[in-house]
Amino acid sequence: YKRIKMFVHMHTEFKSDSLGMFLRLGTDLKNNYYEIEIPGLKKTEAGESSPSQIWPWENEIDIPLEELRSLKLRRNRNPGINKSNFHQEYTEYNVPIDGTASGTDAPVRRHYRISVKGNPDLSKVLSLMIGVRNNSGEERDYTIWADELRAHGFDAQDKGSAGLVSVDLKLADIGSLMLAGNFRNFGFGSVQDKISSRLREDSYSY
Repeated sequence: YKRIKMFVHMHTEFKSDSLGMFLRLGTDLKNNYYEIEIPGLKKTEAGESSPSQIWPWENEIDIPLEELRSLKLRRNRNPGINKSNFHQEYTEYNVPIDGTASGTDAPVRRHYRISVKGNPDLSKVLSLMIGVRNNSGEERDYTIWADELRAHGFDAQDKGSAGLVSVDLKLADIGSLMLAGNFRNFGFGSVQDKISSRLREDSYSY
């Protein structure tokens, strides 16, 4: 899968720019995780009935999973960060992410706060958490709805392939030579395999 998506709705009688909503996913929720935050939710005004206002595109999480992997790589390659500090949360702010408004092909750009802590592995996600952050410094009353958390964009066209080669050469009186090898690449699987069970990396042996 290529992206992670979710709809978010918020309504309140207060100003909405002080409320952030986050999605945390990882091997665990304390020491090894990625976090995606919408720093300022757009509120839905009372009486609204339009789906595009109840679930505004500004409030959607729609981010490539590759962006999370790249965040960890940028942290790991940062000369100012020692590996011993990976247990501390590393955050990048106002990260621009291109996507589309839900239900259309209209391009939009959203900005997220994204973080990584420890050494999370997206192929071994065991925990998810949805939360809110009140950045106003005062007590507030908000209502949040989250809907349709999903992985999106599996490339069904990439069905993968596999091959096997075996060579047995006889070199007259000198001797003989035997070679054998096989490969399986990303997306390969047997007929009965589910999409999620297909190979997720290239494999070679000889």
